[in-house]
Amino acid sequence: MNDLRTLSLTCVMLLLGCDSINEPDQVELFVPVDVLEWRTEGGGNLYFDVRRNTQGDFTIDVIQQGFRPVGVTVTLTREASLPVYDLVEQVFQGKINIAGLESPEYLPTGTWTHVYLVDRANQRHKVTSSHLRGELRALRYWVEDQISASSSTNFSNAPEPTN
Repeated sequence: MNDLRTLSLTCVMLLLGCDSINEPDQVELFVPVDVLEWRTEGGGNLYFDVRRNTQGDFTIDVIQQGFRPVGVTVTLTREASLPVYDLVEQVFQGKINIAGLESPEYLPTGTWTHVYLVDRANQRHKVTSSHLRGELRALRYWVEDQISASSSTNFSNAPEPTN
């Protein structure tokens, strides 16, 4: 009977101990920024930069998609997509926590997205908040829709990227 109590007590202590190990430290970083850099590597390759323009909207320079140069610039306005605009606005004003725990990428295949914010002191910060990175997918989808709708995008005539 003592062995059963000892085993039960050990299991409870182990479970409580594991629970506290899995709780991430609270990490916070709120940074007003000038540039958002989106970099998707692997499948679904997409590079674009977001900057505020003189009208207060956001200019998005699409650099690369599908491992080919794109050279398309689109403007994100409040009228174009209010939810995406508001999210980007909050990021640029430094009102959203960009920090969190990042899981390492173990496999050499697949898709990895990295989002960087360049602050007003020209320091580059990696967005490690999985919540924010998930929300920013709406921006990626909006950009992809704009690329598809752009009549100036013609991948068959785009030059091959140089390494």
